[in-house]
Amino acid sequence: MQNEILRKNPNAHVQVFAVWLPALTEDIVWDHYILFGPDATWNDVPALGDGGDVIRVADQLRAQIRPFLQ
Repeated sequence: MQNEILRKNPNAHVQVFAVWLPALTEDIVWDHYILFGPDATWNDVPALGDGGDVIRVADQLRAQIRPFLQ
């Protein structure tokens, strides 16, 4: 996210919040993103996009966040 999207779009009006949770070796998901629009609240369902593992779905994330990088 930092290197592939934010650094390449320094004027983008986006905010990124990282939430770290403890993970056990038997956990299936290590990282996951959830994309909300600019007027979203925590109660907004469904989100504009989500997916994980982030590295594996990086192209999907780029496509979903592109409208917010204008």
